Amino acid sequence: MERGGGVQSTALRNERAAVSADPGEAFVPALWDKHGGALLGYVTRLVGDPGRAEDILQEVMLRAWRYADSLDAIAQQQHLRKCPRVLTGFR
Repeated sequence: MERGGGVQSTALRNERAAVSADPGEAFVPALWDKHGGALLGYVTRLVGDPGRAEDILQEVMLRAWRYADSLDAIAQQQHLRKCPRVLTGFR
């Protein structure tokens, strides 16, 4: 079992390994491409300030990157929904 209790899917691991020798290097851009626009809109609505929303999303992506090896697709979605609420104080 990996750190954080999650199990990374083989498809995600293979996708990350194929893009770069350093799988973590491609993780955040891929996550941003898939979820960034929707997350930015969501967090901007939560905080009412686009600049602050961008700062919060940088922290969300950094935290996702730190646990990239333990986040499967479901855990990613849960992280991306919960982390902005925690960082903004909206639980």
